[in-house]
Amino acid sequence: MHGFVGQIDRLTKDNDAFRRVLFGSAQMDLMLFALRRKDSLGVGEGSARDQFLRIVTGKGRMTIGATSFRVRAKDAILIPAGMGFTLHNIGRKRLRFHALQAHGGAAHAAPDGGRAAAARASSDRARQDMVSEGAPADLSTP
Repeated sequence: MHGFVGQIDRLTKDNDAFRRVLFGSAQMDLMLFALRRKDSLGVGEGSARDQFLRIVTGKGRMTIGATSFRVRAKDAILIPAGMGFTLHNIGRKRLRFHALQAHGGAAHAAPDGGRAAAARASSDRARQDMVSEGAPADLSTP
């Protein structure tokens, strides 16, 4: 792929996949996420990469390090490399957001893969990007 041009809000609203990769390169990944009710996404000890999330629909509780706060549509979140984080869907509807992750590699995952494909791909890459199984992530093993 040579780049990406698209209506990101519309694509995010239309996404029902747990994770969908729109663009991946050696420097950056652009992904869409849809967390079902009570789903969560996070990295306990922190990702090795800077990440930017923008909420498009729904509401959630974001925890970065020891700080926790509510998030909703139009909120932007920046997670510095090395910071542990968790995002929980606390609403009744799907929490949909897009994410930019520096120093990519997620393009090797199944672009329209579901939860199992996302978890396998993340596990295969030693959990170098965001992971969720719909419950608190087990981060005890690489």
